[in-house]
Amino acid sequence: FHHNDWLQDKNLRVTLKPAAPGDASMHNYVVQVVTSDIRGSSCDANVSLVIFGDKGDSGELSLDNSVNNFERGAKDVFNVQAKDVGKIERIRIGHDDTGSLFGPASWHCASVEITNTTTGVRQAF
Repeated sequence: FHHNDWLQDKNLRVTLKPAAPGDASMHNYVVQVVTSDIRGSSCDANVSLVIFGDKGDSGELSLDNSVNNFERGAKDVFNVQAKDVGKIERIRIGHDDTGSLFGPASWHCASVEITNTTTGVRQAF
């Protein structure tokens, strides 16, 4: 599903239709995130990612699946669909500061690797 517009004011909901098969504007990405293996490194907050490339950015992508993600020493894998950003130049990854019972949430991210499965190009951060 692709939506490149604001949800605000009177338009707080939108109905989206799946992109057509083979839609060249949408690419599949595999995002692998490694949480450091140090005390206090895990995170229960909602983590998101933006991929920036020479054709623009992906918009904010939620990194979530059916397992307990971002635990100490863990490698989490996410399959996301986003518009083609071209050659990946940088990313922004962060969390929403929720999920902690003991003050502000924190997280120690060791590494991120993104593979554009449509093109086969892999980029490590």
